[in-house]
Amino acid sequence: RSPGGGLVQDGIFESPASDVARAGGVNTNATITSVFEAGRRYRVTVLSQFNGSVAGGIYALDLEEDGVIFGRVGRVDLEAGATVGFFASSFLYTPSTSGTHTLNLQNNAGSAGTLQLAAGVGQPRQFWVEDIGTP
Repeated sequence: RSPGGGLVQDGIFESPASDVARAGGVNTNATITSVFEAGRRYRVTVLSQFNGSVAGGIYALDLEEDGVIFGRVGRVDLEAGATVGFFASSFLYTPSTSGTHTLNLQNNAGSAGTLQLAAGVGQPRQFWVEDIGTP
């Protein structure tokens, strides 16, 4: 068992500006590239408001590792008539290979429409990765 080491090198994406609207299956501009160790556990956290193009739609955000979907980071079912939601979630990431990996946030291909990760005053978009150790 090995204790965690905190944030991974270059392991934080933070932006006070909104991204552009992205179609389903398209990466946002929230990207982290760092060196990871196979079998180690990492906590991926996402905090971001979003704007959806379909009122009352269902939106999902996926974690992509090196061009392949690794898993679902979050899903939000908007209230009828609503186009604004918030992703606030953490996800366990355990890479199968050691080395440099690029992690992206992607609008899930099954989302209701386009998705824009949005920032507000005092509310930047945030995406970070923490080393939480081995089992």
